[in-house]
Amino acid sequence: GTRAVPNRLLIPWILEELPVPDERVTVLLGNGTHRANTPDEIAEMFGEDVVRRVKIRNHDAYDAGQNGLVGKTQSGTDVYLDKAYLDADRRIVVGFIEPHFFAGFSGGAKGVAPGIAGIETIFRLHRTELVGHPKSTWGVLEDNPLHREIRESVALCPPDFMVNVTLNP
Repeated sequence: GTRAVPNRLLIPWILEELPVPDERVTVLLGNGTHRANTPDEIAEMFGEDVVRRVKIRNHDAYDAGQNGLVGKTQSGTDVYLDKAYLDADRRIVVGFIEPHFFAGFSGGAKGVAPGIAGIETIFRLHRTELVGHPKSTWGVLEDNPLHREIRESVALCPPDFMVNVTLNP
C-alpha cells in the first residue's frame, strides 16, 4: 500500500498469461518493514475480482518463522526471504521504478530485498556504511554499494520474471 503500483491493472493481465489455474497463484505483498495491508486496502489495490480469484498474503519481516535463510552476501549479510517466495514454482516480481534517495532507483531487485526480506536482512541492507556512501544516491546504480548489496542478495534466489512500470501524472 505504500507504493503506487497499478496492481488493479497489472495483476489481471499477468493472470491471463499464466498457464496455471488461479488456485495455484499466491500474491505476496512486499511490505518490507511496513505494516500489513488491511483486507479493505488489499481490495482497493487489486479489485474484488482478483481478491476472490487468488490468495493474497502480506509479508512479515518480523516473523522469523515466515522467512528462510538463502545464503550470505560477500560482505556477510545473511539473506532471509519469505518462505512463500522460496517455495514458489515460479517467482514474478511486480513493481514500479522511480528515483530512490539511496538505492539509486526503486523497483527491480528491491521488490525482493528489502520487499520480502527478513528484518535482519533489511537492517543490513540499510546499514550506515551503505546508506551514507557518496555513491548511494538518487539515480546512481554504477558503483552504488547499497544497490550492489541488494542485487547480490536477490541473486541468491532470483525471480523468474519481473514486471516494472514507470508512472506519469
